Amino acid sequence: MTEGVWKCHVNKNEVAKYMKEYKISNMKSEAHDVELRIISAKKPMAGAELVDANLEDLFLYYFGEKAGDGNAEF
Repeated sequence: MTEGVWKCHVNKNEVAKYMKEYKISNMKSEAHDVELRIISAKKPMAGAELVDANLEDLFLYYFGEKAGDGNAEF
């Protein structure tokens, strides 16, 4: 992969913004926010942490399908 995988936490009402701007390989709803795994060449936000890619990240990178479902609720 030529891009990195970044793990970050965002407010639930900001998820749609990040989904439009980045490739999101995974999202996990938590008590007060949502944890996103973002595939990007650049750091998507100040608090983002560069992490190792997993199989789901690689699949999205090579085949371009987005994670999540249009009916998902947070």
